[in-house]
Amino acid sequence: MKYENSIRNGVANNAQLPDDINLVERGYTGKTLKFCFKSHCNCRFQGVPGCPFYLLYFVMILLLGCQYLRAQDNQHLYDSVMIIISDEKINFDEKDRAAYAVMDSLPLNSRIVLLQKLVHLSKTSDDRISKTIALYSDIILMYAYLEDFDHARLYADTTLQYENRADELTLARLYYVIGNLYGKQVLTKQAHEFYYKSLGYFEKAGGNQQAQIDILYNLAVAYVFQKDTINAKKILGKMLPLVQQAGDIVSQVYFYTIAGSYYEILYDNRKEETQFRDSVLLYDTQIIHIYESITNPPITYGYQISYNYLRWATYAMELPGADMDIIKERIEKAKRIANPDQPEFVISYRLNLALYYLKVKNYYEAVKEAEGMLKLLNQFDKPDYNSYVIVYETLSKAYEASGNYVLALKYEKLNSEYQKKLYDQESYKTIQELQTRYEVTKKEEDIQRLTERNQFQERIRYLTLGILGITLLAAILGFLWFRRKRKSDADALKIAKLQQQEAELKAEMETAKLEEKEREFDVLASGMEMRQIKSYLDGLEAERTRLAGELHDNVSNALLGVKFKMQTPGVSQEEISSMLQGIHEHVRNISHELMPPVFQHATLAEIIADYVYMQNDMNGLHFECHIEPEDGWEGLPQETALELHRITQEVCGNALKHAKAKNIRISLHREENRVILSISDDGRGMDTTVKKPGLGLQIIHDRTAKMNGIVEIQSEPEKGTTIKVVVDWRQIKNG
Repeated sequence: MKYENSIRNGVANNAQLPDDINLVERGYTGKTLKFCFKSHCNCRFQGVPGCPFYLLYFVMILLLGCQYLRAQDNQHLYDSVMIIISDEKINFDEKDRAAYAVMDSLPLNSRIVLLQKLVHLSKTSDDRISKTIALYSDIILMYAYLEDFDHARLYADTTLQYENRADELTLARLYYVIGNLYGKQVLTKQAHEFYYKSLGYFEKAGGNQQAQIDILYNLAVAYVFQKDTINAKKILGKMLPLVQQAGDIVSQVYFYTIAGSYYEILYDNRKEETQFRDSVLLYDTQIIHIYESITNPPITYGYQISYNYLRWATYAMELPGADMDIIKERIEKAKRIANPDQPEFVISYRLNLALYYLKVKNYYEAVKEAEGMLKLLNQFDKPDYNSYVIVYETLSKAYEASGNYVLALKYEKLNSEYQKKLYDQESYKTIQELQTRYEVTKKEEDIQRLTERNQFQERIRYLTLGILGITLLAAILGFLWFRRKRKSDADALKIAKLQQQEAELKAEMETAKLEEKEREFDVLASGMEMRQIKSYLDGLEAERTRLAGELHDNVSNALLGVKFKMQTPGVSQEEISSMLQGIHEHVRNISHELMPPVFQHATLAEIIADYVYMQNDMNGLHFECHIEPEDGWEGLPQETALELHRITQEVCGNALKHAKAKNIRISLHREENRVILSISDDGRGMDTTVKKPGLGLQIIHDRTAKMNGIVEIQSEPEKGTTIKVVVDWRQIKNG
């Protein structure tokens, strides 16, 4: 299994705090913001042969009494602190110290009540804004641990209203807590936004190396999981000096874990560069030595480090002359310290054993471990194609080495089959990434065009103001010259005045004519614009009506059914979860139908194959696709490919919604000068003698007619329907 799972499991284990946890350190202490864990002793009675029953009974009574006394003691502490907080004669700092002195001894709900009381008191003074934010941060942490995310986010939004009045260190801690809140909800984008804000303020404030290391580790885990080696390398560059300054083993393990995973990704992409493998072995060895140097390490450390033992063993077996005894010892050590309830670890453990036995030529045990791993893989809802490839390859090699060539061939074929599935899955991801890049590039180009347009309009405004200024200046100069001229020659002034009035009248007449023409042009342009807007709105309204019907008839009714199920006593959570999963898949289908295929980067054959793959993945139905030939579709125009793709979506949508089909077969062929698209289903069929077809069939006929093609429909009641679209290949190429 990929090592990203080990990181995710390790983070998950560290995030599962015990019942007693220290709060985020108070804002005025100036210490590093971090989680503090307390060690707990889980005592268990060991039965002894011949132990009398009354002794067992006595021990049970004693334990119950201790629990009762502890609860009474906690309640007494809580009541005492509440009396201190309610006393108006005691100042706020003494109340704060009293509350935090007993905080770790109280249940989480009692802690939240104390913190809320302190927040109310701290808000009465403006000079306590940093303390108020620190208290809010503690409340957010408590609600996040209780997984009451609604209250946690409500307090986070409230606290952010004070961010413009807080100092840099207080903001750094607040953003760190909110980042952890979003991270616990697996909202990566929001978590990264607050993590980077927190990191920036911690760097400005100086110090706090441990907090910065924690933030960088959380960011790096996400980048490693996404196989983003560029950002992971940047994070490693920032972590290294901080880890060297901190000098503690936890920070070192954090750094070695990310570094090992970074080089593992590089080695997976470039197997020939063995220095990457050697780097993974080096960092795993460092982590193992640190773990083995700790006396009585916490059990959660072993849960995470167990994956480092397995990864070390996996890569060590590739080395020439490897010591197989040491490798076997570390594989078994991983099992002893691992969490036995994690199936991912069991799969990795059995895979390493299978590889080990294959290496030492114990083919019986290799087959046994590989088949055990295969049984575990079959229990997962979503298949892990990469793991299937590894286990089938292991079985094939083991049977081949043992001389059982029949089974070796069988598993080699399965290996090839799952390699193809893995390739198809990666290709689908690549297409999605290309589409995302295309959309981002398009948005950037739109923004650039809008910016250039605004700049052009700005220049036009400046030019207009300049012309108006020059015109005003010329008018003033002409007026002064006219006054001087009038004083010297009154008669000439009268003549000039008459000539000027005549010229002004002519100018006004010309201006009036021009304005009339401009008004006529504006009326025509406005009418044309209104017609264009009406045409656009009509099309938009039709699409909205279709989507509204889809959402009302399917999604809304399904949600109403979920509501009734939730109100029905005795309904299991798994049944409600299954209904919600169906609604989710249906909404994804609607979204995919609205998304235009990326014909700039893929051919029609690839897009239809991707559509069939996604429908099989989302709907749980059986879609079958046959394309012949597989290559040579690049010459098909994008407009024609889009029409054929939309016809495929429409026919499959009708088969699922109206015909209630369970199996759909899509066939795309090119025969001499023709392109033939045939779609068959096993649904209820339809009456082909009806003169006026439904809207769906009308759309199919219209799209085919647009390509100068023909439509053939064959259908029998309860036996299914076949719709064939035939288009002349030469007409398509000639456009």
